[in-house]
Amino acid sequence: FRGHALIEGIVSGLSEHTVVPGDVDTNELLGIVDVLVTGYSSIFFDFIPTGRPIVFYAYDLEEYESERGMYFDMREMPGVLCRDIAGVVRELAGILESPARTNERAAPAAAVFCPREDGGSTRRAVSFFMDDDVEYVVRGPERTGSSVLMYAGDFLNNGITSSFLNLLGGMAEQGYRITVGLDHANVEAQPIRMEKFSQVPESVQRITKVGGMVLSPEEKWVVDLFNKKYTLPSDRAWSVYLGAYAREHRRIFGYAQFDSSVQFEGFLRFWASLFASGAAGVHKAIYLHSDMFAEYVVRFPHLRAIFELYPRYDTLVSVSRTIRDINATKLSAHCNVPEERFAYCMNAMDADHVLQKSLEPLDEDLANWIGGRYCFVTMGRLSPEKDHAKLIRAFAGIREQHPDVAMVIAGDGPLAYDLRHLVDSLDLAGQILMAGPRSNPFPLLRAAGCFVLSSNHEGQPMVLLEAMVLGKPIVATDIHGSRDLLAGGKGLLVPNSVEGLADGMAAAIAGRVQAAAFDAKAYQHQVMERFAELVVGSNGGRVPGVGVTH
Repeated sequence: FRGHALIEGIVSGLSEHTVVPGDVDTNELLGIVDVLVTGYSSIFFDFIPTGRPIVFYAYDLEEYESERGMYFDMREMPGVLCRDIAGVVRELAGILESPARTNERAAPAAAVFCPREDGGSTRRAVSFFMDDDVEYVVRGPERTGSSVLMYAGDFLNNGITSSFLNLLGGMAEQGYRITVGLDHANVEAQPIRMEKFSQVPESVQRITKVGGMVLSPEEKWVVDLFNKKYTLPSDRAWSVYLGAYAREHRRIFGYAQFDSSVQFEGFLRFWASLFASGAAGVHKAIYLHSDMFAEYVVRFPHLRAIFELYPRYDTLVSVSRTIRDINATKLSAHCNVPEERFAYCMNAMDADHVLQKSLEPLDEDLANWIGGRYCFVTMGRLSPEKDHAKLIRAFAGIREQHPDVAMVIAGDGPLAYDLRHLVDSLDLAGQILMAGPRSNPFPLLRAAGCFVLSSNHEGQPMVLLEAMVLGKPIVATDIHGSRDLLAGGKGLLVPNSVEGLADGMAAAIAGRVQAAAFDAKAYQHQVMERFAELVVGSNGGRVPGVGVTH
């Protein structure tokens, strides 16, 4: 018997020779064991190469699966599964009657988990390190695409995450070698974030940040000063700050070499500082997902710190041509960044994913609530720049003329309580449903009679692209991000006011707002070409099939 120290203490008094002494190495012990009886311990991996019988004693299998979860189905393990102690006794008795019995399941398992385990690994390792013997070096398939390091935040259920996942899919298809940095603890904090993270292509390497920065007293003083003041007073302070983050970059990513690094999320100081401080010679890009100065004024005072980091990046990528011009105008002089560093690349779009997910059943509560009514749908974070209050008031203005029309507001955010209160105060609870966040919102979007967007400012709204893919009529406030996408009659742009939205929704109900054709594949091809030009072409790399020259 060998087990957890607490368990060994309990059973050691049963007889003199029950527990193997602690000075006997487990691997040496397994070498003389004829049969291994275990529960869910990974020790069976070490025993597989012997080819000897393994008995899995899992009396609490359902409880363990429910509370702890499983990597593998226990019924497919390389041995015999026993659900009670009587079964273990019978199995061991049978083995004693046939001591030469082997484990028929061991060989297939060894081919999967330990194909090179033959007892000679130490000899090969010594030969490699001491004699430069490369005979047994195993090399993966050669990958010729450009190597890109990326960060996309904590995989929140928002447009930035959707755009990033779409971009990853396109990059993976075109041969990029992609590494994604993340803080896995933050991603694990919410199931919906893990669901988004699970959509990262398997070919993408993931490196998670573990632990905190190690700082000298001087570095800590400078970092704290920057976090408090959003700026630093001297070149010396900047040298200390960037040096500390350069060391943190090495701590997380080691000496891995990348052609380009892309801070796609664009809002967090730590990751913006980390990517700005990466190795010299790497082309550094940071995304600007909106009118960043407006975001700074309305929502995020800390963006002043991000602005201070912009000069350390080679390319500042806005998500539309118009937003690029706005950011360049407002930030070039303010941040001391040459205007030519401001560029644009539209958000990527995975039309097939949207179409496929939209065919899943509509959530029962939504289906029952909508019934057969004409329904407006809007989706997005419940935050000031989206201005759902304006939309709710606009809906109230058309209620008397259209009492059978409904609206669903899907999403969550800091204004959720205030917006629910507004719906109740206007006596709209029977016509407006605050649906909260949905892991798959696309069946709801498909069910919409019209999609409506009430934002005061946007970069390039992903949800408009998704509505266009599903062929939905669109009513949107006439702001820069929406104007770029809906130009040419792809939707109805209305004045950014309660009255403008009310008139637009009335036009949609009357059938005067029609869906426009949208060539999603041509759009995605254009996005990937643009991305390659900005991030890869600027560094001299070339991705097969994209057409960017050295």
